[in-house]
Amino acid sequence: MLEFKEHTVEVTNVKEENQSQLAIQIEYVKIFRELNNSDCYKEINVESNDITTTNEINKIQYSENHNWAEGIGSIEDYSGGNDYWTSTKGAYYTIKFKGRSIKILGKKASDFGQYDVYMDDEKIDTIQAQNNDKLLKQVLFEKSFDQTEEHVFKVIKEGNGVIEVDNIIVGTDEYIAVDEIQVYPNNVEIGVNQTQKIFPTILPNDSTTNTVQFRSLNSNIAKVNMDGVVKGVSVGKTEIEVICGGLVTKVPVNVKQEKDIMGTSFAYTGTHTLDQDYQKTKLLNDKNENLVAWKNDEVHAKAIIWSYDQPLNNIKVSSSDLVGEQGSIKKEFIDVNFLTEVSAYVGKGNAANKPHENIPEVIDYKDSVNLDPESSIGAWLSINTPTDVKAGIYNGTLTITSDEKTEELKYSLEILDIVYPETKDYTMLELWQYPFSAARYYESVGKNNYFSDQHINILKEQLQLYANAGGTAITTSILEEPWGHQTYDDYPSMVRWKKTESGVFDFDYTWFDKYVELCMELGIDKQIKSFSMVPWSNKIVYFDEKSNQNKNIQIFKTENGSWTGQMTDEGKAAWDTFLDSYIKHLDEKGWFDITYIAMDERPMQSMETAIQLIKSHKNKDGKSLKISGCFNHYGSGAYEEILENTDDVSIGMTAINGEEGMEQFRKWALDRKEKGLLTSIYTCTTHYPNSFTRSNPDEAEWVLKMGI
Repeated sequence: MLEFKEHTVEVTNVKEENQSQLAIQIEYVKIFRELNNSDCYKEINVESNDITTTNEINKIQYSENHNWAEGIGSIEDYSGGNDYWTSTKGAYYTIKFKGRSIKILGKKASDFGQYDVYMDDEKIDTIQAQNNDKLLKQVLFEKSFDQTEEHVFKVIKEGNGVIEVDNIIVGTDEYIAVDEIQVYPNNVEIGVNQTQKIFPTILPNDSTTNTVQFRSLNSNIAKVNMDGVVKGVSVGKTEIEVICGGLVTKVPVNVKQEKDIMGTSFAYTGTHTLDQDYQKTKLLNDKNENLVAWKNDEVHAKAIIWSYDQPLNNIKVSSSDLVGEQGSIKKEFIDVNFLTEVSAYVGKGNAANKPHENIPEVIDYKDSVNLDPESSIGAWLSINTPTDVKAGIYNGTLTITSDEKTEELKYSLEILDIVYPETKDYTMLELWQYPFSAARYYESVGKNNYFSDQHINILKEQLQLYANAGGTAITTSILEEPWGHQTYDDYPSMVRWKKTESGVFDFDYTWFDKYVELCMELGIDKQIKSFSMVPWSNKIVYFDEKSNQNKNIQIFKTENGSWTGQMTDEGKAAWDTFLDSYIKHLDEKGWFDITYIAMDERPMQSMETAIQLIKSHKNKDGKSLKISGCFNHYGSGAYEEILENTDDVSIGMTAINGEEGMEQFRKWALDRKEKGLLTSIYTCTTHYPNSFTRSNPDEAEWVLKMGI
């Protein structure tokens, strides 16, 4: 063994006599040395979601009943892609600390507050997190010690503003030895030029040494790179050593003569199977799937197909009839579609520098696909069970063919003797719709053909799925960009505002009528949500005939950049004119009783002003339009009166905290129900679980269960 000091290693390409010059290549260099005391110092990153309720060491404990919410962002914004925050007075968090240093990181912003820091119940510092500019990953507090010590740190919000934590970095010099190296798979079988990654797990997971090294005992048979990817070189057997913290685990490798061509397996439907996880995906080996459903039900399964070192061409997937002793379920009740990837940004926003991932989100209609070497694709199996099918077990086969190989996967479906009720008879599901996004995606529609026959046909296919799922509410826009372009795609007004040369407003309801009629034709007919009299942009955009250009009207007065809640004279006059026209049009169409003026998370004073104005305009029967609103707080203070005057209230999921909060919300919702008022839960950016592109499919199910 070399002495621990500087050394120089020189590799020379030696040319023998009568030999042509040969190339020299270096793949990587491994350097080994013994640990010294300074190597034992390490920093432990305690993320905001490393939570304890029992005072575990170096974990965060949040105060109860203070509406702590998880904010989902990106690793560019937050250490682990998320933070925790609340604006509730008296909120605090604690960490039972053991180490030599502590560093608390978080965000500073204009709506953030001041926090007091206590160590063992003694105040030692104050954090000032209020800042005019938003600053991320800021060191809010730090303290170090001469040796390892144990303390309890408590951070308490004082006064108004938000309290937030991103992560806490704990420095420790305690040496924690590696006890075990677990590996998956525990043996590797591949063909020549084919690969398989070894996934090690180091126990305990907070061991001081966690760097893993890989070494092939015979690189003429199999090579291994620094990431643990084994590649077959020639037929034979060898072993890969997995080395960490002085321990060695050996993984047998068999490089076989016969090469794998195509792999198939069923996979869990509740999570995404990403192509970037190819090395894990091809370890799947579930050749059978057992499904259970009711009559008049819908059930799903997912199959994964992958290639090895060669491409696969003309891949097709089909299902047989499902056959049982009781009869059969014909193929017309079964759909199999490939899953196509879309690019999804990680975290909030879509800035060019944001990281993104490819997510298999789209259930596609392609008849066949091709796969590049070492890649994978999913196939989505959907079965709609007939109402009159007999209870029992039915068996079927998924057949996967390519030009190179054919494979089969077996599955069974148990039909229970229960009939699933029609969704529209018991469910009220509201998913906001974006018909203009569909026009942008299908380029042949574009901005010049909104609500043309082609656009309507595309929307009809999409909206039918919403209707089948129990969709009841129609999303409409009554002015330009109700959400201030938070939708990223354009969201024009379905009602076209125009001021004539004589200075009178004229309203064209053509787009509005076409969209509402389409939805109603499909059975989406319980509510028409009209966004919004309180838009995020605080303006009405209209076309001015006299100047032949678009112009704006400011709706609410502002003071020091904030809305006052009082409408401008011009804004109020515009809404008075619109409401009279809109109410008359709705009466003529017979839609008045199901139409709501909808508002989304807007300032309370502004919403109150809008509600008063809406209630002052009556239809032919002396009734005013209903009100719908999304709120991220509820139940007390300034919100209470507004909520009582809102016919359809939806509360942000993060405002309902824990079992106690859910029980409180349930009682409140039942009280509203007795008064004939509607109450629901909504999700939006930063909420978890959710239904974003990157959200796992399981999350949508949990959202629905929370709503129930």
